[in-house]
Amino acid sequence: MIKRHKLIVLCLIMSVVLAGCGKSKTPVQSETSFLMDTVATISIYDKKDKDIINQAFKRTTEVEDLMSKTIAKSDISNINKNAGEKGVKVSEETYNIIKKALEIAEKTDGAFDPSIGPLVELWNIKETEDRNWIPTEEEIEAAKTLVNYKDVELSNGEVKLLKKGMKLDLGGIAKGYGADEVRKVLEANKVESAIIDLGGNIFAMGSKYNDEPWNIGIKNPDSSESDYIGIVGVEDKTVVTSGGYERYFKIGDEIYHHIIEPETGYPAKSEFKSVTIVGDNSMLADALSTSIYILGLEKGKELISSIKDVDVIFLTTDDIVYVSKGLKDNFVLKNEKLQLKELD
Repeated sequence: MIKRHKLIVLCLIMSVVLAGCGKSKTPVQSETSFLMDTVATISIYDKKDKDIINQAFKRTTEVEDLMSKTIAKSDISNINKNAGEKGVKVSEETYNIIKKALEIAEKTDGAFDPSIGPLVELWNIKETEDRNWIPTEEEIEAAKTLVNYKDVELSNGEVKLLKKGMKLDLGGIAKGYGADEVRKVLEANKVESAIIDLGGNIFAMGSKYNDEPWNIGIKNPDSSESDYIGIVGVEDKTVVTSGGYERYFKIGDEIYHHIIEPETGYPAKSEFKSVTIVGDNSMLADALSTSIYILGLEKGKELISSIKDVDVIFLTTDDIVYVSKGLKDNFVLKNEKLQLKELD
């Protein structure tokens, strides 16, 4: 059963997702479930067959069962339990995902690091909450010694963490990968028009019923309401946003959010309020949105310029919205307090 507050969050998300759609058609079928520690909604607009959505949720559950750090018998849990001791034979799927995660870690200079588990567990930042403590400097320094993607060893289908106490955490890509897998299920069933939403990781399949692009609203991080800074029109694209406003707590004037910087061990002091990635692959977009939030504007620009078929919408702390060239004709700014610039 989905908790009531989770449903409220979902309603806010979806009101933003389909913002400005105009004469949008009601989905012929839409289902919501709580999977991968988030609210997942699949809405199909061109085909009515409940078995299709059942297949899609079944596939998401399979991904969760392999990659969750909290499911005792998952591949990730088994790897973590044996850290510093021995390699663990895992499924081909898990092996390939970890391999891809390590490639992204290398590409982002460690801003994305799948071995971030000890720091995530130490900070334990979940939903927005009231609390009056943070980890000690000694605890953070100790956890940092266990975070290094270069200490994850892959060999012949086995994964080994080289130091005892290391922990993999694929939370930075798991929802994105899940969205990609749901898309494959829908495509296999000849679905052409759908919205996949795994906790805000959006994949907009095809176009709207009238062959117009989907209009995806980008949330305003400064507002608790369901308003947005702008709208991006997409077809067959994923839209993934990361920001410190998603999960955090506050002590005095200091905000501690859930995006932990591996190098410092603390929540990232970012130049951005939010980073939105638009592309073909939701798993990659998931990792990039978090990485660039940590890397900042200049390094983020360098990273994006090195990757094909990926566009960005950056909202900086000084209220400038940077939009990459590929989106300049597909993005409409909706907040007059913000300044719009093309990313060079």
